[in-house]
Amino acid sequence: MSSLVEELQRDVLDSKISASDLLRKSLVIATKLNLGEFRTWVEQELSGYADTKQIPEYRRIVGRIMAFNPMRGYIPAVIPDAKLVELLSTRNEIAPVGVLESLLSSGETSFACDFAPDILLTLLRMQRFPMVPQVLIPRTSFAGILDAVRNAVLTWSLKLETDGIVGEGMSFSPKEKKLASEKAADLQPVVNYIMIEHMENSSIQQGTRQSRQRRTR
Repeated sequence: MSSLVEELQRDVLDSKISASDLLRKSLVIATKLNLGEFRTWVEQELSGYADTKQIPEYRRIVGRIMAFNPMRGYIPAVIPDAKLVELLSTRNEIAPVGVLESLLSSGETSFACDFAPDILLTLLRMQRFPMVPQVLIPRTSFAGILDAVRNAVLTWSLKLETDGIVGEGMSFSPKEKKLASEKAADLQPVVNYIMIEHMENSSIQQGTRQSRQRRTR
């Protein structure tokens, strides 16, 4: 009988199995072994990041600020402030993995993110010929997030196996649970986090984090 850890490794290597399913199986393992930090990471990936002060580096993505022209489709938005463009083009993606998978399954090549109303008004005033600007995110950015999740799960499962923690069926022995407790510091998710400072007087930062998301071709 194969163990949960071995099954998880096989599943990671199977591109037909979704990142969401990998995370759910990882949640079972982390809970049974009482690995709190890894369980917290898994839960955030499944449910979304409510705490926007700290998110994984792989969830920082960059798009292009474009404006929709009824005659020509999307064209680059003309915004003279380069620093503002850089700030607003960067998005700290907090959506659950399942949402990202749903977006990618649509077959769209890019996704448009709306700005908060106050930021939108500011950008409209900065353009010579006002058109509604949005941030267009390529599908490869969201695919990169899912790939990073798969890699983190694989690395973690290999660490478990190296430490002799594989289990039998759906269970882990007392010895394996003790090992997991002793090695908990080494069994955290291999993820670099970025700290996001609150900018109390900057509606731009708030608008970037709270922008809505919709699909576009």
